[in-house]
Amino acid sequence: MLTDAVGVRGELFMRDAGNRAGLSITPVFTAGLVFTGRLAFTGVVCIVAAANAAAANSDDGSSGSLVKAAGKSLAVSAAQLAQAEAISVDIPSQPLSDALRALSRQTGLQFFAGSELTQGLTAPAVSGRMSADDALRRLLEGSGLTYRYSGSDVVALERNRVIAENGPIRLDPIIVEGELLTRTLQDTQTSAVVIRGEELEQRSDPDIFTVIERTPGVNAAAGNSDIAIRGIPSFGFAAGRGNGQAVSTIVDGASLSNVSAVNSRIPHSTWDLEQIEILRGPQSTQTGRNALAGSVNIQSKDPTFEYEAKARGELANLNTQGGALAVNVPLVEDVLAVRVSGDYERTDGFIENSTLGIDDAGDRENTTLRATVRLQPTEEFTATLKYFHIDSKLGEVNVDESLFSDDRTVTVDVPGFSDSRVDSVTLNLSYELTDDFAITSKTNYFEGDKESLEDGDFSNTPGSSILRNREGENFQQEVLLSYDRDPVRGVLGLFYADIEESSFTQSESPGLTALLESTAETQNAAVFGEIEVDVLSDLRLIGGLRYDREKTSTRADAFDAEATFDAFLPKAGIVYDVTDDLSVGFTVQRGYRAGGVVSNFAGQPDAFDPEFTWNYEASVRSQWLNKRVTANANFFYTSWKDQQVLQIVPAGPPFFLDVEVTNAGKSRLFGGEFELTALATENLEVFASGAFVRTEFQEFVALGQDFSGNEFNYAPRFSAAAGATYWFDNGVFISADGSYTDNSFDDTANTTEIDSRLLVNARIGYEAENFEIFAFARNLLDRDYAVRRFSGVSMRLEPGEPLAFGIVGKVRF
Repeated sequence: MLTDAVGVRGELFMRDAGNRAGLSITPVFTAGLVFTGRLAFTGVVCIVAAANAAAANSDDGSSGSLVKAAGKSLAVSAAQLAQAEAISVDIPSQPLSDALRALSRQTGLQFFAGSELTQGLTAPAVSGRMSADDALRRLLEGSGLTYRYSGSDVVALERNRVIAENGPIRLDPIIVEGELLTRTLQDTQTSAVVIRGEELEQRSDPDIFTVIERTPGVNAAAGNSDIAIRGIPSFGFAAGRGNGQAVSTIVDGASLSNVSAVNSRIPHSTWDLEQIEILRGPQSTQTGRNALAGSVNIQSKDPTFEYEAKARGELANLNTQGGALAVNVPLVEDVLAVRVSGDYERTDGFIENSTLGIDDAGDRENTTLRATVRLQPTEEFTATLKYFHIDSKLGEVNVDESLFSDDRTVTVDVPGFSDSRVDSVTLNLSYELTDDFAITSKTNYFEGDKESLEDGDFSNTPGSSILRNREGENFQQEVLLSYDRDPVRGVLGLFYADIEESSFTQSESPGLTALLESTAETQNAAVFGEIEVDVLSDLRLIGGLRYDREKTSTRADAFDAEATFDAFLPKAGIVYDVTDDLSVGFTVQRGYRAGGVVSNFAGQPDAFDPEFTWNYEASVRSQWLNKRVTANANFFYTSWKDQQVLQIVPAGPPFFLDVEVTNAGKSRLFGGEFELTALATENLEVFASGAFVRTEFQEFVALGQDFSGNEFNYAPRFSAAAGATYWFDNGVFISADGSYTDNSFDDTANTTEIDSRLLVNARIGYEAENFEIFAFARNLLDRDYAVRRFSGVSMRLEPGEPLAFGIVGKVRF
């Protein structure tokens, strides 16, 4: 995936100044920013010198353009830049514009930058003794910016125009923020998918579930109530029994609990995000809360010290309406800033209730609010206080299987719904202790609740309903100590979480009402770390370890039980750089999820043991044709012991069916993922990705049945995606992509299949300097497919989204 690092905002390539809002000298000065470590008048002199030098050295002799091709540049006084003398530099990772201010204060250099040039770009951390030239080069790494000398004492920074012979510019590096050790996508051995915020907004993906649908190796499980990575659902195969998750949802560094994670149908908005990362494979040494199968990392934008505002409006079929706003305001120059954003969407949905005469039985309404305050009183210390609120109202999601796909109709007499609310506050503190050491603290508190109602017998016969309510609150604290001095990089972390969740179920059937209440508390503590050592110039060793201890207790009407579990989780890896653009690696890592004691529908205790995995993974990272093509791949084999699996068992009224968790004997899975991105021409970007996985219960006997040899449920064997985007020189763009997901099973018995599907999406629009308008279509072929079919209850299914089309307008201030 590409950042918005090269070209006019929203474009990937440079445009000729005559075609794309060529910015004259005067507008550049008006919109520009002056960063100086000296007196204000010195910055003015620098601006004038930069303008004169750029005009004198322009290729066409024109004084009306600072940089010929893009009309945007920065100018830097080169008095110290040209010197090779080492100086002490200490700049944490932060927005590029702020990093340039920091470099100005620490070196006395003076910078001039158009705000649009650096907007949305993040600089890596730079610390140690080095020349100012080296410091600047490191800050610009991955930004798509480069620099050249212009005159005797001025250096101009401009868009990266490093071009292969007769070819387009290079792909920019992408930073993976979800790992504790800062790495680019080419440096990490984790199988990672990174989607930048600009791309999310361009694709018109309303929430995390549409992102998942486009990502091979990641798919919806149990409808959109869960997600699966490499065939492993985030609830595992125990359907959320207990507090542990196989896939962690992490928002701004805080791990969410079951009641507020993606796997609870919480539609996390994609508006005003820095990026979304999906990390496939165990993450026990990389995240605060243990993640056996992977993690979904959602990172919102931090405030910057520049004013920014943007808005979006949407109209689409199915009476869909939406609007969003984001504002960034610096309150104290270079010290204090605030950013607030909001996103609202509603739709009538695509499900009708013929019994109750409701046309919009599947309606949906989502509100997301975010607010962040950033305080940076010194270069060494940064504090961010983040708050987000989600209010989600979701109507009926299931339809009558006998009427599908001609109709998306439900005939129940009880209108189904699911309402959720989440409130979260996170305080992140970071302090640079020395040039080599830094300490970070992440403190989070959140609470959430979810209420749902469904027809108990899924028919139009009156008198049967199930009302569920789940509430949860969580406090967690994480402290990280990091070290970075070649040839060693490492992180040591401490983690603690106190989680409390309560559930209430009221089931009604003719002549009988049943109530079930339970409360579960979990205390999870861990110490973990990872280290990377350059043993040779082309050889790196990676080591990691986690000790995890979890105590859980459950209280219900008929019992009060508790259990404690602990585990050591090692990791080891090796990476060999074959060339500067090709590396191979291999890692071995143990995964784990604690056991638990929960209440079944009848109010009786259901105890189960921990589950463990060993994951063996090979990786290939490569770039070709002078970095115009990126091709990455991961191949894995996972052995699974004591796998936790949910089984449906017969029961008496009013539930008639109950559940229990069983530890399967042995399981395994193996497969791979690949990602390919290329700049085919200067105006055309293409991508392709794919994943395959084979899963098997090797030893699994439960309830008198032998499931050995069966595949995991929610584990499609193959999935793929491909697409292209073309930018015309006049501002028009067009893009199309498609994704395919193979069929899979909805149950461990492998008797109920979930449909395969091929989904095609398209977008066409126009982008100018400060606004954008485009039309979009999702599921352009209007494919009918089910994302869930209920095993043992063949009368209903959950359909996927039909054709959705509309128009989106965006403005930037």
